[in-house]
Amino acid sequence: MSCRRGVPTRVVYVLLSFLILAFFWGLAYLVMLNDIDFFTLHDLFDTTQLHHEHIVAALGLFGLIAALIPLVLGALVDRERRDWVVSRGF
Repeated sequence: MSCRRGVPTRVVYVLLSFLILAFFWGLAYLVMLNDIDFFTLHDLFDTTQLHHEHIVAALGLFGLIAALIPLVLGALVDRERRDWVVSRGF
């Protein structure tokens, strides 16, 4: 899953991104199942105290942000590799 020089390919970054997203969303799902009254919009917008819904929303959002990081890093590595090849005239 890497090229000749040991640099990870784009597939590795995408798989890592999916694994991170699955981890965070799996945690959010477990927290949602742990809630007795299940997921309600009333509790989501109630800011007087912390509810399970707030934790689920935070895990979902943080999961999306954390999953974007490997994709961005992979794009930067791929861009640097392309710039190196083009600058050498290959």
